[in-house]
Amino acid sequence: MNRTRRPRYLGSYDLAARLTAWMQLLLLLGPGAAPGPAHESTFHRFERLLDARETVALARTSSLHQDTAAGAGGQREGRLTLRLVDAETKQPLPGLVRIVGASGRGVELPGLLSRGLKLRAAHPGKEWYVLPEPGVVAVPREQLRIEAFSGLETELAITTVDLRESSGRELVVPLQRFLSAGRLGWRSGNTHLHVRGMTRGQADEYLRTLPTGDGVELIFVSHLARAKEDRDYISNSYARADLEALSSSILRFGNGEEHRHNFGSGGEGYGHVMFLDLPSLVHPVSIGAGITGGGPDYPPLRRGIDQARAQGATIVWCHNAFGFEHAPDWISGRLHAHNIFDGGSQGSYAHTYYRFLNLGLKVSFSTGTDWFMYDFSRVYVQLKEPLTVQNWLRGLAAGRTFITNGPLLELQAGRHQVGDTVALRGPERIAIRARATGRSNFQALELVHNGRVVHRAPSRAVRGHFVAELEYPLAVEHSGWVAARTSGGALDTDGLPVVPSGLPINRGGAGRNELGEALFSHTSAIYFDLTGRPLFDRAAAQALMEEMEKNLRTIQAKARFDDEQQRAEVTGIYRDAIEQLRHRPNILLVVADDLGYGDLACFGHSEIKTPNLDRLAEAGLKLTHCYSAAANCSPARAAIMTGRTPYRVGIYNQLSMMTPVHLRAGEITVASLFKQAGYATAQVGKWHLNGLFNLPGQPQPNDHGFDHWFAVQNNALPNHRNPYNFVRNGIPQGPIVGYSSAIVANEAIAWLTTLRDKSKPFFLYVAFNEPHEPIATDPRFQSLYQDKHPDDPSRVAYYGNVTQMDDALGRILQTLDSHDLAKDTVVWFTSDNGPARTRWHNAGSTAGLREFKGHLYEGGIRVPGIVRWPGNIKPGRSSAQPVSGVDVLPTLCQIAGIAAPSNRKLDGASIVPVLLGNGAVQRTKPLFWEFIWAGSRPQVALRDGRWKLLAALDGPKPKPAEWTEVNMQLIKTARLTGFELYDLDQDPAEKTDLAAANPEKLAELRKNMEAIHADVRAEGPVWPPFVDPRYEQLRIEWPDYVARPLR
Repeated sequence: MNRTRRPRYLGSYDLAARLTAWMQLLLLLGPGAAPGPAHESTFHRFERLLDARETVALARTSSLHQDTAAGAGGQREGRLTLRLVDAETKQPLPGLVRIVGASGRGVELPGLLSRGLKLRAAHPGKEWYVLPEPGVVAVPREQLRIEAFSGLETELAITTVDLRESSGRELVVPLQRFLSAGRLGWRSGNTHLHVRGMTRGQADEYLRTLPTGDGVELIFVSHLARAKEDRDYISNSYARADLEALSSSILRFGNGEEHRHNFGSGGEGYGHVMFLDLPSLVHPVSIGAGITGGGPDYPPLRRGIDQARAQGATIVWCHNAFGFEHAPDWISGRLHAHNIFDGGSQGSYAHTYYRFLNLGLKVSFSTGTDWFMYDFSRVYVQLKEPLTVQNWLRGLAAGRTFITNGPLLELQAGRHQVGDTVALRGPERIAIRARATGRSNFQALELVHNGRVVHRAPSRAVRGHFVAELEYPLAVEHSGWVAARTSGGALDTDGLPVVPSGLPINRGGAGRNELGEALFSHTSAIYFDLTGRPLFDRAAAQALMEEMEKNLRTIQAKARFDDEQQRAEVTGIYRDAIEQLRHRPNILLVVADDLGYGDLACFGHSEIKTPNLDRLAEAGLKLTHCYSAAANCSPARAAIMTGRTPYRVGIYNQLSMMTPVHLRAGEITVASLFKQAGYATAQVGKWHLNGLFNLPGQPQPNDHGFDHWFAVQNNALPNHRNPYNFVRNGIPQGPIVGYSSAIVANEAIAWLTTLRDKSKPFFLYVAFNEPHEPIATDPRFQSLYQDKHPDDPSRVAYYGNVTQMDDALGRILQTLDSHDLAKDTVVWFTSDNGPARTRWHNAGSTAGLREFKGHLYEGGIRVPGIVRWPGNIKPGRSSAQPVSGVDVLPTLCQIAGIAAPSNRKLDGASIVPVLLGNGAVQRTKPLFWEFIWAGSRPQVALRDGRWKLLAALDGPKPKPAEWTEVNMQLIKTARLTGFELYDLDQDPAEKTDLAAANPEKLAELRKNMEAIHADVRAEGPVWPPFVDPRYEQLRIEWPDYVARPLR
């Protein structure tokens, strides 16, 4: 701008100047010439030159200025010379002015460009006018109030002038700048603009003039093609060279294209995306109304995006989350930035922005205005280089941005700025500083960490503007992000925006700017990268997968294609994205056999060495109230596989070889769910879920979802040293040298490193036989305890056996580490029941809990539990919330984004809130156990919070064989009796029965127990009579028979 230019009169139309210009044109063309094709370019250039001259002197009757506020027609006219200047430097400033007359209404200023041009009739912007330089305006001769500001960085200046006794005045309006974004390296731009309904000359004026008053430095004018009757976008006529010619030292222009597949009446369509700084248009620019509009529905946006990227364009998704390709194009890494609120579109940060960040993606925030510049919306990009289109776009793609239509934001994490990634070796507390400054009251500045508001600072008035500042020590415990925003929309207690309609909307609720638009501002993120602890929000992934699956169904049902190849290309976009989200995490589920609650060092054992499990607990969560779903082997494993209490699925006791009892083919297992979801699955170790193991007539591990299996039916034979009964995928393996735990670990490692399909995530179920009898321990592990217990070989063997199992698990965990799998693998370790009491197992520990394996007191069913989930579980934590083996299936399904069975009654619940430390398990019923062969009187148990209820059955004493007609009758008809009630918070050893002292709690829990017991036994199958001949005529009390040699 020429700042020495004299003020120009901006009120009248100079008809003589226009006539003179036309005479000059005719002289230039020569006698008799007319502006036809031969002279078209010269004519066109001259017409544009003429239009440019009209920028500062358009007629009151010009169509560009007719769309203004009501004026003071008929009143005496005066002249007001206006100068807007920087209060500090005294240099002229462009800005916006509003002159209010005696009536209280804004005065029409026809010589200036209305800020509300082409906007709705009642838009407040119609009373604001752009004053690009000092000038003279025609005003009524009355007392006037003048309001003015420049861009977003000055306070609102208000002054008055009285023209009732004067025909003219000169007025200098000093504007107080409260922030200079440019000095901090922030350069503003509008990524989304189209102009229509005006001539080229009028468009030139609009584009040159209006952004200067707004303080915007870079505008992208984009090509837009819509329906045939709506293609009069004058902005489509601007070529790259035209925009360069339109640029000045204070305002630059770039080109772009809005590539789109629009929405039909049902809202369907692929979406809208901007290509910025595009050398040539990507065709087709638009493919019509989209899906419900009759097609065509090919090509997808993806094809245009790839073509634009090949040209070097910057790709910006626009209009929040509108469009089917929104999620798959972000997940595939094809987008550079994300426009929100452009064109007045509504939406929420949580729905459009935070969920992608919470998947570990890096997303740059951006915005624009779409049709005209209806608001002050812009994106600031921080630059160290000179402002050019290319430099600005590189900063945009790098995420060095904040968006706003008013408040200006600053954010630092230590010395790091917006867009930076902070590399951390471990958890750390980071000093966060943020500041918001704005002319209008934005109410509050908020700090958002991984999608949740963690701190808020209210705004305060400082002279004629508002400021909010905060300092906050942010605890960063795993990878994630932090950003700053000003408050907007209704907020719930977690800081996530909600509205009654169910669609979250952030925009609004934090005051309005001078144009009447609800204020917003938001920075892009600063990222935290903790090695081995990635950020991946499974709930966000699950929601996106469900959304994409729904959109895919719509495309399959409604979209129109020329051939199947086109259909496959489009649908493949969504399938690939869904598969990419499902590609993690891996699952390693480990179950020990007869391991007691107190048998691990990390659970309090003073002698047994378990260094690998100790490290696992340090890196994960220790479940101190973890239960097996049963008091012995087979039922506990059935519950882990199905998420259902074992008596519901018909696994009532441990399964001997040749029994007809088995886990039925109709049961849905966690392995089958993961296999169906695209996981590679394997089971190694103890199976114990059928009697006809590796024989026809009953399902084998592969029938329950395992691609690969290497198993024994129950125990290794003849014992757990040099066994001969392992079977791999239906093929007996014969004698194998070594100990069971080492053999199982070797198979697991071989599958992980060589045998599995590495293109898929994996689900690996490792079922160790240790420390189940008969104990077989490598001398090198026995030697660790020999000196302390020289006269107790059983104890030495047991202690060494637990350490041997720990060593085998350690080798599997080391394999995860060495093959870079640990960071993406959930590890869950537990036991199938408490320790047994035999000549080997007397050394097993319940840590003081009552009874042992085969009992429903705590010692028989409470077991160790450890879960490691990198990037999600805070390391080294413990939880005392009750969890059970029936919770394994629903929990792992939620972690992996797999839908749990809806056509089965599940007795478990997801414990993800416990793992994440942000809530309790949401159970629909208490935990429940039944075991008619229990070694002590109680045969049924229920835990609800701190309370535990036990009961006996009133039927005949069960026979020791697995199932007889008598036993099935007992399971199906016996009634509950003999109740015992314990408060486990106060009495974990179950020494004091409170049934008589607390009849109200007894009645409440008894009612629950009777209802669950009736429901479970009604569903459990009736097996045919079977007596194991090895037990015929034996009358032995449990648990003695498990230690006797079989006949």
